[in-house]
Amino acid sequence: MNQPFEALVHAVISQQLSIKSATAIRQRVHALLPKNDISIHAFNQISLADYKKAGLSEAKTNTIQGLIPFALDKTNDFNQLHTYPNKQVKERLRQLKGVGPWTVDVFLMFSLKRLDILLQAT
Repeated sequence: MNQPFEALVHAVISQQLSIKSATAIRQRVHALLPKNDISIHAFNQISLADYKKAGLSEAKTNTIQGLIPFALDKTNDFNQLHTYPNKQVKERLRQLKGVGPWTVDVFLMFSLKRLDILLQAT
């Protein structure tokens, strides 16, 4: 998983869940995508009802759907986040509803491979 959008979706799915539960939901969400298509546009084709059937809460579904226009907006440089310092990444992502410190830190650690992150419960 090296696509920033997919990584952020995975972080949202994992919020306040056990690893086992989050993995099961991620697998069900991926089953809704066209084969080998993890693009933003593919996630955008998933209906609210299908996200719910996959086990996502309404809040997480709304968060994921809110990520889509943010990621597609060229002024956000979403695919260039890896070039920004941690503070700037945090500022950009924390403006999104449903994306808090834990989610951003998970994204920084696992997607952007930042080593200087300490996850804290929020």
